[in-house]
Amino acid sequence: MSTDHEDAQVLLERKALRNARALVEELQDERSWRYRGLRKEIAVVAFLIAAVIAGLALYATLKPRPKPTSEMTVSEYVDHSLAKIKDGAKRQPRQLNGLGGRAVLTLRVRRDGYAEVDIAKSSGEKVLDDAFFRLAKTAQPFGQLPTAATGATGILEVSRVFRVERGSTDLIIEGAPAGKP
Repeated sequence: MSTDHEDAQVLLERKALRNARALVEELQDERSWRYRGLRKEIAVVAFLIAAVIAGLALYATLKPRPKPTSEMTVSEYVDHSLAKIKDGAKRQPRQLNGLGGRAVLTLRVRRDGYAEVDIAKSSGEKVLDDAFFRLAKTAQPFGQLPTAATGATGILEVSRVFRVERGSTDLIIEGAPAGKP
């Protein structure tokens, strides 16, 4: 049993194959490129470029789209937001270079996906606290809050332990500390 997405994918693949065959047939028909005043080598390059563009267009249509944050569960949204922070740490490893310790950060995410960030429990090192804070701020916006998360206040509060081992630049985000969501 196939899904609608799989059916659409098969149809697009067939269309791409038909288009590729048509390009090959047109290239083999000497009149088509001579009529345009092209040399065969230039015609081959032009047809190859057209085939690559067609392939890229096909790939873009088949690539699965990420789930909108507004349709996520609260758990998925929290995981998504924390993953954005960790991705930022991977792209900017010097932020944590030479540091080590742990701190508890609280994010109060508004409906628009921007968050107020607080250091709920310091690591004892201002440089490390500032690095954690910057990583959480630069990962924003996290995306629109899911409908399930917009309570009376319209704010989702998340507290997590941010940790890095000295000599490593890998940010580790641990589960909620005791008594926090």
